[in-house]
Amino acid sequence: MGNFTSTFWKRIKSKLLSIPAVSRYFNGHNPISARVSFKPGRLASIIRISLSFIMVAMVLIQTSCSGFDANGNPVTSNTVHLDNIQGNITTGTGTNLTGFLKGNGTVVSADANTYLTTESDPVTKAINGIVKSNGTTINAAVAGTDYSNLGYALQVGATSVTTWNDGANAYFGNPSTNANSSSLSKYIIVPKAGHIKSIYLIAYCGTEPSNEAWEAYLQISGGSDYLIESSTDTTNNLKWENSSLNISINAGDQICIKLINPTWSTNPVNVLFSGSIYIGD
Repeated sequence: MGNFTSTFWKRIKSKLLSIPAVSRYFNGHNPISARVSFKPGRLASIIRISLSFIMVAMVLIQTSCSGFDANGNPVTSNTVHLDNIQGNITTGTGTNLTGFLKGNGTVVSADANTYLTTESDPVTKAINGIVKSNGTTINAAVAGTDYSNLGYALQVGATSVTTWNDGANAYFGNPSTNANSSSLSKYIIVPKAGHIKSIYLIAYCGTEPSNEAWEAYLQISGGSDYLIESSTDTTNNLKWENSSLNISINAGDQICIKLINPTWSTNPVNVLFSGSIYIGD
């Protein structure tokens, strides 16, 4: 039994020490022998077999693989090869990614002009403006543009007037006054120079008039009159609108609305006015 055990141990020892990792680990000496003089018998066999298992465990630890190649084979070197990953990344360096990696794993061109203007990805799109909270966009600010010149609106109106006389003139502007034949108390003051671009007026009538043309004008400082529109409405809500104006106006000018009443078949009754005048550059 002793000779068999000794021979078996020597073979195991020889095979294990032939592995480079084991040989390097013990650096030329074999602490397993520990210079123990084994006697024939079961105790010596148990000790030698136990030491063999310890040796095998060390070998497994020292020779564990550090990765796998593209075919699934273990790699025992210090370099892990990651082939067939997007862009053929090898030895830990991404050398072949030549575009934008999208969320679905595909790659689009690295040409920024092409990607940012033609990409149809539903998540990443070209943004031309300022994104609002509802997802829509408004125009972006343009360098060199003076935004202090944005337009503004003046409000006009008149309290209710019961009786409207045929062929008479009536004026309104100041919302706290009624419309009548005198323009003096009806003016509102222009705070900033510009051009009147559009005027929108509406009149609510307790009794709607017949369809004779009712003309509305813009009057500036008691002088020039500019036609807004001639209304032939026969409803309770009469409208005068003109968005094609370009009337020069100065700061401090006084403006009001002038009406020229037709000769109605049915005169309006209890008429209340409101409106807005937009002034831009």
